[in-house]
Amino acid sequence: MHRDYQWIILALLVSLSMPGIAGNDFKNTRVTIYNNDLGLVYQEKEVFLDKGLNTLRFAGVSKRVQPATVKLSLPKIAARFEINEQNYLYDLVNTKKLFDKYTGERVVFRLDSGETISGELLSSEQDYVVLRLPNEVIRILNVEKIIDYEFPKLPGGLILKPTLEWKINS
Repeated sequence: MHRDYQWIILALLVSLSMPGIAGNDFKNTRVTIYNNDLGLVYQEKEVFLDKGLNTLRFAGVSKRVQPATVKLSLPKIAARFEINEQNYLYDLVNTKKLFDKYTGERVVFRLDSGETISGELLSSEQDYVVLRLPNEVIRILNVEKIIDYEFPKLPGGLILKPTLEWKINS
């Protein structure tokens, strides 16, 4: 085996077996490394499903996973479940997406002068943001003058880690 692969495999196995790093409530983890930057990960996890529609999520999967190759099986209840939907959620939080999601919403900015400005975000570009202030005045701010941005909450649809999601009827 080539020396570089030994380190990659060791790092991968260590990260899968350490608490808190890879959500290691999985049992019986097996990893097979192939050529051309491909690998196979087999993991077992005990899950509990209510009768009816359930949503099952596994966060923190690789950003490079090929969702079409993921297979979910529930051997203990194989005859009593149906996968309605499988999704790979990868709309990760970043500055541009926050601005896009908050267009038309109230935001708060603190400027390098110490001034705090609150208003409806109308537009955001690379160098400027456009706000409608409470008195209906439109203000264009240079982003270099903004030292702090405040958004009320993480908007729906944005996530922190790539996630596999299934809608399962049991």
